[in-house]
Amino acid sequence: MHADGAALCAASQDDLQLLLNHFSEACSHLGLHISLKKTVTLSQSNEANIFSIDETVLQDVDKFTYLGSSLTQNTTLDHEIPRRLGFSSSTFGKLTGLVKAKTCVYEACVFSVLLCDSETWATYRPQKSKFSAFHIRSLRCILEKTWKDKLTNSDLFRLTGSSPLFTRLKFIRLCKAGHFNHLPADGIPRQLLHRELLTRASYLASY
Repeated sequence: MHADGAALCAASQDDLQLLLNHFSEACSHLGLHISLKKTVTLSQSNEANIFSIDETVLQDVDKFTYLGSSLTQNTTLDHEIPRRLGFSSSTFGKLTGLVKAKTCVYEACVFSVLLCDSETWATYRPQKSKFSAFHIRSLRCILEKTWKDKLTNSDLFRLTGSSPLFTRLKFIRLCKAGHFNHLPADGIPRQLLHRELLTRASYLASY
Protein backbone atom coordinates (compact mmCIF):
# COMPACT_ATOMS: atom_id res chain seq x y z
CA MET A 1 0.00 0.00 0.00
CA HIS A 2 1.12 3.53 -0.77
CA ALA A 3 -0.35 6.87 0.19
CA ASP A 4 -1.60 7.39 -3.33
CA GLY A 5 -2.35 3.85 -4.39
CA ALA A 6 -1.41 0.19 -4.58
CA ALA A 7 -0.33 -2.25 -7.28
CA LEU A 8 -1.10 -5.94 -7.60
CA CYS A 9 0.86 -8.35 -9.76
CA ALA A 10 -0.19 -11.85 -10.80
CA ALA A 11 0.79 -14.52 -13.33
CA SER A 12 -2.70 -15.28 -14.64
CA GLN A 13 -6.11 -13.68 -15.10
CA ASP A 14 -7.69 -15.89 -12.45
CA ASP A 15 -4.99 -15.04 -9.92
CA LEU A 16 -5.38 -11.32 -10.50
CA GLN A 17 -9.16 -11.44 -10.24
CA LEU A 18 -8.80 -13.35 -6.97
CA LEU A 19 -6.42 -10.68 -5.66
CA LEU A 20 -8.86 -7.97 -6.68
CA ASN A 21 -11.68 -9.71 -4.83
CA HIS A 22 -9.63 -10.11 -1.66
CA PHE A 23 -8.40 -6.52 -1.88
CA SER A 24 -11.95 -5.20 -2.29
CA GLU A 25 -13.16 -7.24 0.68
CA ALA A 26 -10.28 -5.99 2.84
CA CYS A 27 -10.99 -2.36 1.91
CA SER A 28 -14.67 -2.79 2.72
CA HIS A 29 -13.83 -4.36 6.07
CA LEU A 30 -11.54 -1.42 6.94
CA GLY A 31 -13.97 1.21 5.69
CA LEU A 32 -11.76 2.23 2.77
CA HIS A 33 -13.10 3.31 -0.63
CA ILE A 34 -11.61 2.21 -3.97
CA SER A 35 -11.82 4.82 -6.73
CA LEU A 36 -12.96 2.63 -9.61
CA LYS A 37 -12.58 5.50 -12.10
CA LYS A 38 -8.86 5.62 -11.37
CA THR A 39 -8.40 1.85 -11.25
CA VAL A 40 -6.97 0.33 -14.43
CA THR A 41 -5.41 -2.95 -15.49
CA LEU A 42 -2.43 -3.62 -17.76
CA SER A 43 -1.50 -6.96 -19.32
CA GLN A 44 1.54 -8.20 -21.20
CA SER A 45 -0.52 -10.69 -23.18
CA ASN A 46 -2.50 -10.18 -26.37
CA GLU A 47 -5.62 -11.82 -24.96
CA ALA A 48 -8.78 -9.91 -24.12
CA ASN A 49 -8.77 -9.21 -20.41
CA ILE A 50 -11.84 -8.36 -18.35
CA PHE A 51 -11.44 -7.68 -14.64
CA SER A 52 -14.00 -6.29 -12.24
CA ILE A 53 -14.47 -5.00 -8.71
CA ASP A 54 -17.93 -5.18 -7.20
CA GLU A 55 -19.40 -5.98 -10.62
CA THR A 56 -17.76 -2.87 -12.14
CA VAL A 57 -15.58 -3.69 -15.15
CA LEU A 58 -12.15 -2.06 -14.94
CA GLN A 59 -10.57 -0.19 -17.82
CA ASP A 60 -7.81 -2.11 -19.60
CA VAL A 61 -4.98 0.16 -20.85
CA ASP A 62 -1.68 -0.24 -22.70
CA LYS A 63 0.18 2.26 -20.49
CA PHE A 64 -0.26 4.26 -17.29
CA THR A 65 1.83 6.25 -14.82
CA TYR A 66 2.39 4.76 -11.37
CA LEU A 67 4.49 6.44 -8.65
CA GLY A 68 6.19 8.67 -11.20
CA SER A 69 7.09 5.92 -13.68
CA SER A 70 5.35 5.13 -16.96
CA LEU A 71 4.45 1.44 -17.33
CA THR A 72 3.69 0.09 -20.80
CA GLN A 73 2.29 -3.13 -22.19
CA ASN A 74 5.42 -3.91 -24.22
CA THR A 75 7.73 -2.99 -21.27
CA THR A 76 9.86 -0.69 -23.45
CA LEU A 77 11.21 2.72 -22.46
CA ASP A 78 10.25 4.50 -25.68
CA HIS A 79 7.59 6.50 -23.84
CA GLU A 80 9.43 6.87 -20.53
CA ILE A 81 12.77 8.23 -21.83
CA PRO A 82 11.46 11.51 -23.36
CA ARG A 83 9.24 12.01 -20.33
CA ARG A 84 12.07 11.45 -17.83
CA LEU A 85 14.53 13.64 -19.76
CA GLY A 86 11.92 16.39 -19.84
CA PHE A 87 11.45 16.28 -16.07
CA SER A 88 15.21 16.29 -15.47
CA SER A 89 15.82 19.16 -17.87
CA SER A 90 13.07 21.20 -16.23
CA THR A 91 14.51 20.55 -12.76
CA PHE A 92 18.03 21.39 -13.88
CA GLY A 93 16.83 24.62 -15.50
CA LYS A 94 15.34 25.77 -12.21
CA LEU A 95 18.59 25.04 -10.35
CA THR A 96 21.03 26.52 -12.85
CA GLY A 97 21.48 29.70 -10.86
CA LEU A 98 22.13 27.75 -7.67
CA VAL A 99 24.35 24.91 -8.81
CA LYS A 100 27.59 26.57 -9.91
CA ALA A 101 29.91 23.56 -9.58
CA LYS A 102 27.99 22.15 -6.61
CA THR A 103 27.58 18.69 -8.03
CA CYS A 104 25.92 17.45 -4.85
CA VAL A 105 22.89 19.61 -5.63
CA TYR A 106 22.74 18.17 -9.14
CA GLU A 107 23.07 14.63 -7.81
CA ALA A 108 20.28 15.11 -5.26
CA CYS A 109 17.77 17.14 -7.26
CA VAL A 110 18.34 16.22 -10.91
CA PHE A 111 20.19 12.92 -11.19
CA SER A 112 17.82 11.28 -8.73
CA VAL A 113 14.87 12.26 -10.97
CA LEU A 114 16.67 10.99 -14.06
CA LEU A 115 17.33 7.48 -12.71
CA CYS A 116 14.36 7.01 -10.38
CA ASP A 117 13.24 3.34 -10.55
CA SER A 118 15.96 2.65 -13.16
CA GLU A 119 16.79 -0.65 -11.44
CA THR A 120 13.66 -2.11 -13.07
CA TRP A 121 14.37 -0.84 -16.58
CA ALA A 122 15.34 -3.05 -19.52
CA THR A 123 17.57 -0.53 -21.27
CA TYR A 124 19.44 -0.83 -24.56
CA ARG A 125 22.60 1.00 -25.58
CA PRO A 126 20.84 3.71 -27.67
CA GLN A 127 18.55 4.46 -24.72
CA LYS A 128 21.47 4.59 -22.28
CA SER A 129 23.28 6.93 -24.65
CA LYS A 130 20.43 9.47 -24.43
CA PHE A 131 20.64 9.53 -20.64
CA SER A 132 24.45 9.65 -20.75
CA ALA A 133 24.39 12.61 -23.14
CA PHE A 134 22.08 14.52 -20.78
CA HIS A 135 24.33 13.67 -17.79
CA ILE A 136 27.50 14.87 -19.51
CA ARG A 137 25.81 17.98 -20.88
CA SER A 138 24.56 18.89 -17.39
CA LEU A 139 28.00 18.44 -15.83
CA ARG A 140 29.59 20.62 -18.51
CA CYS A 141 26.96 23.26 -17.81
CA ILE A 142 27.83 23.14 -14.11
CA LEU A 143 31.50 23.82 -14.93
CA GLU A 144 30.52 26.31 -17.62
CA LYS A 145 32.51 24.34 -20.19
CA THR A 146 31.72 23.84 -23.89
CA TRP A 147 33.19 21.67 -26.63
CA LYS A 148 35.60 24.52 -27.39
CA ASP A 149 37.36 23.91 -24.06
CA LYS A 150 38.35 20.41 -25.25
CA LEU A 151 37.58 18.89 -21.86
CA THR A 152 37.50 15.10 -21.97
CA ASN A 153 34.79 13.14 -20.18
CA SER A 154 37.40 11.63 -17.86
CA ASP A 155 38.52 15.09 -16.76
CA LEU A 156 34.88 16.15 -16.49
CA PHE A 157 34.10 13.36 -14.03
CA ARG A 158 37.31 14.05 -12.11
CA LEU A 159 36.58 17.77 -11.71
CA THR A 160 32.96 17.28 -10.69
CA GLY A 161 33.50 14.19 -8.56
CA SER A 162 30.78 12.42 -10.52
CA SER A 163 30.91 9.15 -12.46
CA PRO A 164 29.72 7.78 -15.83
CA LEU A 165 26.01 7.06 -16.07
CA PHE A 166 26.64 3.44 -17.12
CA THR A 167 28.59 2.88 -13.89
CA ARG A 168 25.88 4.40 -11.75
CA LEU A 169 23.14 2.43 -13.48
CA LYS A 170 25.03 -0.83 -12.98
CA PHE A 171 25.54 -0.06 -9.28
CA ILE A 172 21.84 0.71 -8.76
CA ARG A 173 20.83 -2.56 -10.43
CA LEU A 174 23.31 -4.62 -8.43
CA CYS A 175 21.94 -3.15 -5.20
CA LYS A 176 18.38 -4.05 -6.17
CA ALA A 177 19.42 -7.53 -7.31
CA GLY A 178 21.12 -8.11 -3.97
CA HIS A 179 17.96 -7.04 -2.16
CA PHE A 180 15.78 -9.38 -4.24
CA ASN A 181 18.22 -12.23 -3.68
CA HIS A 182 17.51 -12.09 0.06
CA LEU A 183 13.74 -12.36 -0.44
CA PRO A 184 11.91 -15.73 -0.27
CA ALA A 185 12.64 -17.90 -3.32
CA ASP A 186 8.94 -18.55 -3.95
CA GLY A 187 7.99 -14.86 -3.86
CA ILE A 188 6.95 -12.96 -6.99
CA PRO A 189 9.85 -10.43 -6.84
CA ARG A 190 12.41 -13.25 -6.80
CA GLN A 191 10.59 -15.11 -9.57
CA LEU A 192 10.39 -11.99 -11.71
CA LEU A 193 14.12 -11.41 -11.24
CA HIS A 194 14.96 -14.92 -12.45
CA ARG A 195 12.08 -15.07 -14.97
CA GLU A 196 10.65 -18.16 -13.33
CA LEU A 197 6.94 -17.35 -13.63
CA LEU A 198 4.90 -20.33 -14.77
CA THR A 199 3.43 -18.34 -17.65
CA ARG A 200 4.94 -15.58 -19.75
CA ALA A 201 1.93 -13.32 -19.29
CA SER A 202 1.83 -11.15 -16.19
CA TYR A 203 -0.96 -8.83 -15.19
CA LEU A 204 -0.89 -5.60 -13.27
CA ALA A 205 -3.64 -3.68 -11.56
CA SER A 206 -3.05 -0.16 -10.32
CA TYR A 207 -5.12 1.85 -7.87
